[in-house]
Formats: sequence, C-alpha cells, structure tokens
Amino acid sequence: MVGYNHRYVVGIWMGNLDNELMDTVTGSNGPALVLRSMFSELNRNTETRPLYLSRTLVRSKVCIDGGPNVDEGCATRDEWFRASAVAADKIVPGEKVAEKNYQLAYPIDQMLVARDPRIPDHLEAIEFKLNDDKDVQKVDWYVNGQVVASTKSARYQWPVKIGKHSVRARVFSHLTTEPITTTEVSMLIK
Repeated sequence: MVGYNHRYVVGIWMGNLDNELMDTVTGSNGPALVLRSMFSELNRNTETRPLYLSRTLVRSKVCIDGGPNVDEGCATRDEWFRASAVAADKIVPGEKVAEKNYQLAYPIDQMLVARDPRIPDHLEAIEFKLNDDKDVQKVDWYVNGQVVASTKSARYQWPVKIGKHSVRARVFSHLTTEPITTTEVSMLIK
C-alpha cells in the first residue's frame, strides 16, 4: 500500500516471504492501518494542506464513457491536462496549439531558499525556467518588477540576492502575436 500527502510518500508492504497467504490479514486491516498510523504520527505537530497543483495544468471536461472529446449527451467529468493539449475544449494529444500557456516551472511560488555557506556569494545562482521551451524566441526575466535579463532560451541563471522577491517572465514566441506574461511567483532567500 502506498499513500502520500503534500509532504510525504509512504509505502507499506506486509506479507510472507515464502508467498504463503497471510491468515486473516487483508490490505484494509493490515497495511492500511499501519499507513494511517504513520501519517497520523508524521502530521502530529503540523497542519495538513492540499496537494500542490501545477499552474501548467488546466481543467477540461471529458466524456466518462467515450474518451476525451466531449459531445452532446455524454456524461462528463473534469480532468486535468497540460494546457498545450487542450484546444477549444477538445483534448488533442500532442497537437501544437496556437495559444501557448507559458508559466514558470522554477522557481515555484512561496519557495524558501537557503544560501549555501560553502559557495562564494558571487557564484550562487538560481535557475529560472519556463514550463515549455518550444517556440521560444525571447524571454524577458523580471525580478521585483524590473527586467534583470533577456535570453533566447527558456532558462536563466539569476545571481542569488537575500530577501523576498517576486519573479515573472514575458515570453515572445512566433506562435503568438503578443508576448505572454507568466503568473508572478514569490520566493524568500535567506
């Protein structure tokens, strides 16, 4: 049995090494109870919170019985997909769509960074990275509202500076007529 929360992944295995059946022990009254106890202990002095949901995902309706494309009369449910796979409410795996959804893959929002005392300050850097590097012509990288660099790639090594910072990127692509500005994220560097 495997379980996870916002912070931990726990795996429990119970059984006989000789492949014999366990007498009156099932998944629900053996490993499930141990898993529950483990998470109770791991979360004893902390509050739980929802799992991280990537900003690169978008919610789209799918037919429960008939696959990804929604047609009239089918029963639907919501699923999460990469934005590049969703076009006009139709799921099109692998298709390149004209409207890109560039976002920051790194840093993540509310990130806390501790400088490494073994590395000289002038050599420490954090890599800023977009969720997609295809079709990127130019990226303007912003820290605290100011352009700190322009690159022709979806990555940039930003020299670390102590303090609270907001980060966003403005992406120019030949697939869009206007640049796309990512959602701003914040990070604290100590």
